[in-house]
Order: sequence, then structure tokens, then C-alpha cells
Amino acid sequence: MVAIEILTLKEILEYEEPSIRHRHDLDIKKIEIIGAWGILILMLLFLPIHISDVFSETPAVGSHNAALIRLPVQFLLIFIAWKVKNNISIHKL
Repeated sequence: MVAIEILTLKEILEYEEPSIRHRHDLDIKKIEIIGAWGILILMLLFLPIHISDVFSETPAVGSHNAALIRLPVQFLLIFIAWKVKNNISIHKL
């Protein structure tokens, strides 16, 4: 006797071979690491602009008071990006 299993369309579409699923997880991990590095580098590239805005009479973006607020916030965001990058990099491929 032949057993026939009826699958729903959702089950068919969600099925992936285990080897494909593992490769997909590795691709996502690589993208996470690249993204974390990208955000960190971007924040470091904008840091000189924020520093020059603090010491300039006419800041490039916003007022002088806004520049005074942006600089510590930028350092905080750089610290957070560094921690996230390290957290992702600990669980390397």
C-alpha cells in the first residue's frame, strides 16, 4: 500500500533543503557583519564634521547649540555601533 501525504501550498513554499538553509544563514551573517562595519565607518566619517561644527561660528548643519548636542550623541552612537559590531563578530561564521 502506498501512503500519500498531502501538503499545503504554504508547506511546499516554506520547505528548504537543510544545506540550503545553512548556506542562507551564513549569507545573512556576512551581511550583518558588513552592515555593522558600514554603520561604524559612516559614523566615524561624519565625526570630523560634527567636531568642526562645534568650533565654527556658522555650523554646516543647524545652530551652534545643535552642534553641541550632536557631538556627544555622535560619540554615543559610535560606542553603540562598536558594541553591536563586536557582538556580531563574536559569533563569527
